[in-house]
Amino acid sequence: MAATHTWSVNSDLKTKTQGSLSDVVQSVGWRLSSTDTINGVDFSTSQKGIVNLDVNNIDPSTFISFSDLTEEKLLTWAKSIVDGDTKSCSERQVMNEETLARMANPPEETKVAPWVTLEPTE
Repeated sequence: MAATHTWSVNSDLKTKTQGSLSDVVQSVGWRLSSTDTINGVDFSTSQKGIVNLDVNNIDPSTFISFSDLTEEKLLTWAKSIVDGDTKSCSERQVMNEETLARMANPPEETKVAPWVTLEPTE
């Protein structure tokens, strides 16, 4: 089965007054959650980060008031900044897919040597 990726933004938004505009969102916390079922077992992993929005030259005629913001709009802004970062959105999804594959098929495991007797724990 192919991995399912879900992007979301944190509901706690850092705002400030910028000129005559109030409640200007200045940063957005994002999360990429990925899940996959491999050999009948469900695996999940996630990444998160914060991006700072450029609020220095906001055009009041295109400003979206705080009450009119949607998660979709904030996610569009956040993902456009992530895409310009060192790892793009698609690269982050691939990273999560690789993590899921390693979780399903770990490259190595640690076992207790056969001559060691483990003490029962209470």
